[in-house]
Amino acid sequence: MTDIITQDEARALARRILEQSSADEAEVRITSGIDGNTRFAGNQVTMAGDAKDLEATLLARFGTRAASVTFNRFDDRSIAGAAAKAEQFAVLAPENDEQLPLLGPQSYDPVDAFADVTAEMNASGRVDAARG
Repeated sequence: MTDIITQDEARALARRILEQSSADEAEVRITSGIDGNTRFAGNQVTMAGDAKDLEATLLARFGTRAASVTFNRFDDRSIAGAAAKAEQFAVLAPENDEQLPLLGPQSYDPVDAFADVTAEMNASGRVDAARG
């Protein structure tokens, strides 16, 4: 999983992560993306590149205690380790009497905000665009 993941892949990954949690409540947030950069100095391109990233944050709650861990390795051992860390930290966290319950299942309208021309632009294309 190195490119932007699909909704189905994100759901499957979230399920795998949640299965490792024994917390009273748990929440998973998944971020997947590709960032491109082009840097200039003295009217010259000095660096250009792309960075692909996939990470997850697991929030574990026990009563009014909560903690989260963010990680970017998704083999079974790494997921289990992240779940264990989130739970260890949550048990040590102070009580939060103002903590609100987690939201239940949500539905979201699809958003068509993906532009193929932008997503397909590589470092060389960004340099050409910047030169005008």
